[in-house]
Amino acid sequence: MSAFCANCGAAAGGASFCANCGSSIGSANNFQAPNNSYQAGNPSTSTAMWAHLGGLLAGFLVPLIIRSTDSARRDRYVFEQSTEALNFQLHWLLINFGVLILGVITCGIGWFLYLATAIIPLVLGIMASVAVSRGENYRYPLMMFRLIK
Repeated sequence: MSAFCANCGAAAGGASFCANCGSSIGSANNFQAPNNSYQAGNPSTSTAMWAHLGGLLAGFLVPLIIRSTDSARRDRYVFEQSTEALNFQLHWLLINFGVLILGVITCGIGWFLYLATAIIPLVLGIMASVAVSRGENYRYPLMMFRLIK
């Protein structure tokens, strides 16, 4: 059994302190990560799914709006998933800005990277919305940093 943080539920990975929230991971940690705590078709999963799909359709605006609603503040699952979608969209916005600068510096050769910056978020966003609609907690891969906690 792997250890999890008793404060936020993140996997400890053998560390003494949680990399997510910084709390101490004790040796007598009996916290189990939730497997599939939400059922498909639940309003929570539908709202969280729209946070991920809305990010594909309108960038960071839809996850930001969903995250700021009262229902998201009452429901931890919706809040966490909309925050994850918001971080993902902001992350790729910064990457696209970097590709834009690279394209200008290289006189257009760097524009070929836009194909990757269009396909990767699309595929990962669809994977996230499908996983969240099933009630799973989804964390995006390829995230170097998370701006919003």
